[in-house]
Amino acid sequence: MAVPQLLNDIVNVLLLLAPSAALLCLVLAGISLRREGGGTSFLIGGGFTKWMFWAIVFLTLQPLLSWFSSFGVSVPLPGGESRVPGFRLSSRVWGAL
Repeated sequence: MAVPQLLNDIVNVLLLLAPSAALLCLVLAGISLRREGGGTSFLIGGGFTKWMFWAIVFLTLQPLLSWFSSFGVSVPLPGGESRVPGFRLSSRVWGAL
C-alpha cells in the first residue's frame, strides 16, 4: 500500500523546517548556557545540553536520511512541488524562510 500524498507532504514540510528549528535550538542553547552561569561550567543534563542535542538532531536529520537512501531504504526526501493544493502555498512560504 502506498503512502498517502498528504503524509508525504507533511514529512517534506517538516524536513524543510529542520534547519530553522536547529538554528532556534542553538539560540535557546546559548540562552540556557548564559542562565546556567557562564561559558566555563554548565550542568550535564541541563538546558544547554538538551538544546544542543536537539540542534544536532535537526542538523543531521537530512544527511542521515540521505545516507539511508544510499543503502536502498526508501526515505521521503524533500523536493519538488506538493500535489495537495493546501500544502503548495504553505510549503513555499516555509521553504522561503
